Amino acid sequence: MVGLAPLVLLTILGWAALLITPVPWILPILLFVILNFAGAVGDMYTVIWLLRKRERVFVRDFGNRMCIYGLIEAQGIIQQAGGNENKISGQDYF
Repeated sequence: MVGLAPLVLLTILGWAALLITPVPWILPILLFVILNFAGAVGDMYTVIWLLRKRERVFVRDFGNRMCIYGLIEAQGIIQQAGGNENKISGQDYF
């Protein structure tokens, strides 16, 4: 959800600015809001995709790629993916 914070805040500020700015500034502010929204399409897709997951996941964002960790139902076998394993509250994460 944090990934959508710039979209939400800048959109609210942009629409509020449209109400109080002079007419010559309306087009640049509207263009700013539209470009901000267009730039956040990937963020919106990722958040919607993650919200549809039934299990809890941990996402580590590297800027140009993401690493997604999720719970494993391990029955005596520790599974490992990506070279890391962590023990968090008795559950195995990969």
